[in-house]
Amino acid sequence: MLQLISSLAAPFSPNFWVFTIIRFFVGTATAGIMILPFTVILEFTGPRKRELVTSFINLPLTVGEMIMPLFAYYLRSWNTFSLGIAIPNLLFLVYFFLVPESPKWLISTGQLDKASEIMARVAKRNHLPANNMLDVAKRIANEASSDGPKVRATYLDLIRRPAIRMNNVCCCVSWFILGLSFYGSNQYIGQTSSNVFVTIVLAGGL
Repeated sequence: MLQLISSLAAPFSPNFWVFTIIRFFVGTATAGIMILPFTVILEFTGPRKRELVTSFINLPLTVGEMIMPLFAYYLRSWNTFSLGIAIPNLLFLVYFFLVPESPKWLISTGQLDKASEIMARVAKRNHLPANNMLDVAKRIANEASSDGPKVRATYLDLIRRPAIRMNNVCCCVSWFILGLSFYGSNQYIGQTSSNVFVTIVLAGGL
């Protein structure tokens, strides 16, 4: 909702500073939204297809950046362009009706009936038996409670355990190289073409 409201408000900014502040909230919301798909996909995708699905998770971002010059070409003023790229955010409202809540979260909060309904729905879509899902949810809840007292995790746990520490270091190095390559190439992408619209398409394709 933060991204939807702030992105729709930006085109009506009375001055540059108000526009900048509103776009700050858009960026803040976008950062949170980009993390959520990983959690949802990992939970609702089978182990054999998780790597394949997560490798394409940022594909819509690439396609959107390559389509953005089309909006800019036909919507030349800054406010109409901002409104044009903000309207697609209305599609996020559909998520409330199409994307179910996390069964794991529902089970952890004791909402077993609701979790079993979602699990049954997912099972039917995958042509799997959907009977006794409430018993399955209860069993998962009992197994979680029998694992012992819950330990509150901290940021130190990212470096305290060797396996997690190695994964964390690899992720940080990979994202650093990816970010450096992406933003470095974008600094020189303007030299590839004198047409700014073509330049942005090429930058998005990277």
